[in-house]
Amino acid sequence: MNAPYPMSPQWPDRRALYDFQSNTLSLLIISRRCRDMLESGHHANIEFLPITLLDHRGKVASPSYFIANLQGSVDCMDLERSIFRPEPLKPSTFASCSRLVLRDDRIPEDVELFRLSNGPTTYILKQSLKERFEAAGIQGASFIPEHEYNSALY
Repeated sequence: MNAPYPMSPQWPDRRALYDFQSNTLSLLIISRRCRDMLESGHHANIEFLPITLLDHRGKVASPSYFIANLQGSVDCMDLERSIFRPEPLKPSTFASCSRLVLRDDRIPEDVELFRLSNGPTTYILKQSLKERFEAAGIQGASFIPEHEYNSALY
């Protein structure tokens, strides 16, 4: 419970807290406000693991953050039209992807946020959730349209 999660000492000037906190592990680290929004919507099964963000000196920056661990994934990548390089040790996932095409017919209608089966660190959200995040002023996330996605850039 409330495991400590330190900020990187390599960037001591980056202390701002956002609803989505960037990190090098491709985790969804979110604020309580973001968690509340996700709990009130339709999403994949999400486990919320409480963490305490520590600043660069090891002091508590915020005790109210969570790792949003999305359980499962959705197999909706169009392998024929997407351009990707398979992961050598696990060919069913991509090592890099320069053109992502999704098959809408494979995405459950009632799920707005999920992990991509072929790219488990790639999180997909539907336009409806993006609009609610923007209307609520949620900060710290980049919402990349499917046709602009290139894993080398993110």
